[in-house]
Amino acid sequence: MRKAILAAVLILAAGTTACKGNKQPAASPTQTANTGVIDNDEPDKISETDGNSEADRISETDGISETDENADSSSAAKQAPAADGKGSQKYLCTPEDSIEIESLLRQAKEQQPENKMLFFARKLLGRPYVAHTLETPGGEQLVVNMKQLDCTTYTETCTALTLCAAKGKTTLGDYLKTLRTLRYYDGEIHGYPSRLHYFTEWIEENTKNGLVKEVQAPEPPFTATQTIDAHFMSANPQYYRQLEANPALIKDIKKNENKINGKKYKYIPKSLLGNNQLMKKAVKDGDIIAILTSKDGLDTSHIGIAVWHSDGLHLLNASSLKSRKKTVEETMTFKQYMDSQKTNIGIRVIRVIDN
Repeated sequence: MRKAILAAVLILAAGTTACKGNKQPAASPTQTANTGVIDNDEPDKISETDGNSEADRISETDGISETDENADSSSAAKQAPAADGKGSQKYLCTPEDSIEIESLLRQAKEQQPENKMLFFARKLLGRPYVAHTLETPGGEQLVVNMKQLDCTTYTETCTALTLCAAKGKTTLGDYLKTLRTLRYYDGEIHGYPSRLHYFTEWIEENTKNGLVKEVQAPEPPFTATQTIDAHFMSANPQYYRQLEANPALIKDIKKNENKINGKKYKYIPKSLLGNNQLMKKAVKDGDIIAILTSKDGLDTSHIGIAVWHSDGLHLLNASSLKSRKKTVEETMTFKQYMDSQKTNIGIRVIRVIDN
């Protein structure tokens, strides 16, 4: 049977600006799909491109639905006014993914897990690590991909599911609105620059929205201070196909970098990561861990979800390591993980507000 062709019908929000161009450099550091972060859990190096065909990987998937995010999974053509008053926004999601999202949310409502972030993070273990899944042909749109994840989309997916479950929400439309709010400035899609590329942008915006809060105490272990100097994206447009194809967008990315540059945040230095009561007070199960890097122009290099084992703190993450290339619950302690990578200098801690 012939593969289904990606629908050309676009439901556009008022004022949405489309990005152009899809050329991918032959080789580049592996940026996560959502951020300017180098998604690097390879020891002591920036990982090379993994050869993903990015947008082609999605466009070749059977049965992709591109429609209004107010539609539910039972009827892709069904449309209704947006509950948040922001109008319809186009999105890309397979029927299989929409069914799984609603199934996971129903399970959470029925089972009422004590820690929703861990519940969803473990439900998504074993999924292939794939970078650039948000980079689709045509203009910027809300991409949902449950089957292929990188460190940012894995964490963001778990966060969106957790926030929905905390409010007893179980529909695809609820999930899409939450994901869009997490991923874009003011929860609205206005082209590629409106996506929250640096994780500090993501933290700032979603703190403002009351969805997360950054933990910066007690001291110790929060004894170090990070001063943001984000410029990797604007200085290296060749690594981002939208920027390479549309140099005019670089000024908007630079403007967003300047919004966070100079801001200061308390963090836990690598030397203080251990299995002790100070750390257990600072980092809770289900917290988002943002790993800081000494690499120039970046705020973070990798993100994941915290989970305590009897031997110490561990990390749930989408691993780009060649030996894994999937979402995993690390068997090594987080201390061992951090010590294996010289450029990782410490962590910031972000807590999802799920009550």
